[in-house]
Amino acid sequence: MTNMDLECFYEKRTCLKRMMSLAFRHYFYFLFLFNLDLKRQSF
Repeated sequence: MTNMDLECFYEKRTCLKRMMSLAFRHYFYFLFLFNLDLKRQSF
C-alpha cells in the first residue's frame, strides 16, 4: 500500500462515517414525523 492508497482509504472511511450519520439523522427524523402522524390519526 502506498501513501496515496492510505489517504484514499481514510478519506473513504470519513466519507462513510459522514454518510452514516446523515442517514441516521434522516431515519430518526422520519420516525419522529411518522409517530406524529400516528398520534394525529388516533385522535
